[in-house]
Amino acid sequence: MTRLAASSTGRTAGEPLETKPAVQPSVVISLSGAGGPDTAATYPRPSMPVWQMHSDDAVTMRIARQYNVETNTGRFSGIGAALVGQFGSSGADFAQSVSLHPSASSASTAFNLKITTASGKAVTFSLMGSEGELAVQTTASDGLDDSERAAVAKLADGFQSAIDGMAGQPPKLDLTALAGFDKGELASVDFSASTASDGQPPMTLALHADATSRAVKVTSGAGTIDIGVDDASAAILGTGAQRTAAMANYLDQIDKATARGHGDRALAAMFKDAFTELNAADDAKPGSTNVASPQRSKSEHAMLSGLADFHASFAQRAVASNPMHPDEVDGFSYDVSQSTHMGAADTRNRELSQQRSSHLLASFHSPLSGGSLALTGSPSSQNYLYTQIDDKSSSQADIAYRNGIMVKAALTLSASQSTHQMKYVMGKLVEDTMTPVTHSATRDALELLDNGQDDAVNQSARLESDPSKL
Repeated sequence: MTRLAASSTGRTAGEPLETKPAVQPSVVISLSGAGGPDTAATYPRPSMPVWQMHSDDAVTMRIARQYNVETNTGRFSGIGAALVGQFGSSGADFAQSVSLHPSASSASTAFNLKITTASGKAVTFSLMGSEGELAVQTTASDGLDDSERAAVAKLADGFQSAIDGMAGQPPKLDLTALAGFDKGELASVDFSASTASDGQPPMTLALHADATSRAVKVTSGAGTIDIGVDDASAAILGTGAQRTAAMANYLDQIDKATARGHGDRALAAMFKDAFTELNAADDAKPGSTNVASPQRSKSEHAMLSGLADFHASFAQRAVASNPMHPDEVDGFSYDVSQSTHMGAADTRNRELSQQRSSHLLASFHSPLSGGSLALTGSPSSQNYLYTQIDDKSSSQADIAYRNGIMVKAALTLSASQSTHQMKYVMGKLVEDTMTPVTHSATRDALELLDNGQDDAVNQSARLESDPSKL
């Protein structure tokens, strides 16, 4: 592992350890009748940990207890929170590292958190380690005041939760606290992680959150996740109950797409976590409430989802699993989005529209009824179905006012499902079918809104991927 560089600011306490002489064999055994001693069969003294500096601070003490733990979960437990908490108290740069031996594994894990204050100052926390070695570092701009350090310290538990999630097996996302940072004192938060295990590609994560947007990207051997939330669209946020219902609708659509497209359930679960957590940053915090802009009427909110605008997608790594038909790729991608357009600022003659849409592309092999799937170069293994799916759905709400009176409240819904399936027996194509299903509907919601049936309108506006349910 490449050790994190020590701070050059002069704030780090302690002195570096002296370089130790090379370890010499402690015992050499020669057997009668044998040749000279085999230097490869010597028994060196146990390796001693080499520290960057002597210190008895809380972070160093925790590192000393955990650096040689076998799992990332145990090795990094509590260290991120301790590092942020120590800076909150001292405001000083800090660097520490320990190495027991050159790691036999090429796998290493790293976490970084950069926090920028509203005044433009920044502090970065870094952790890096693998079995038998661990390094941490804090680097900050000069002159963070007490309130800025206090705002930074509030993210200690959120930083640790994000670390614990990514270090776990299987890894998961826990980003709610970092995405919902205190915007009064802080301008932005950036968290990145890279975790790896022997024989597996690394998983990387990058989170960025500021006053106008939140975004997360995840890359792993299974696939990719990409989500962005527009924090500038707060005027369209709904009540807690409305937001909960909208989130449930979107998560249900993701589950249906994953099942229909034979998607990776673990990747889908991580996508749902990230999508939920980035939107949860808009939820009302204890002691405060999310109050919608007075320009948005109760009837308007009934036509909207209640969530901020967003784009979100996840895609699996494509695999050519059939050696006799390498063009038949197993793959899965799903994207869902919401965008809102607000017209002129004239509140008496305003217009508003919100578009929600989803798109599923999937392809997969499955066995024939009663059979098993083990595709090889032998024709006897080539008994299967190859399915390709292309589904789209959309929901659009259009609202218009004239002289302060709502004159338009229209919902336009559509859903299409296209299924292309090929059946092979002993490697020969015996069936090739295409099944398209499409349906659309337009509804006038004015009368329902006039009669106070806001919940019914809001439910009707939700996204639906099944054409038969429109």
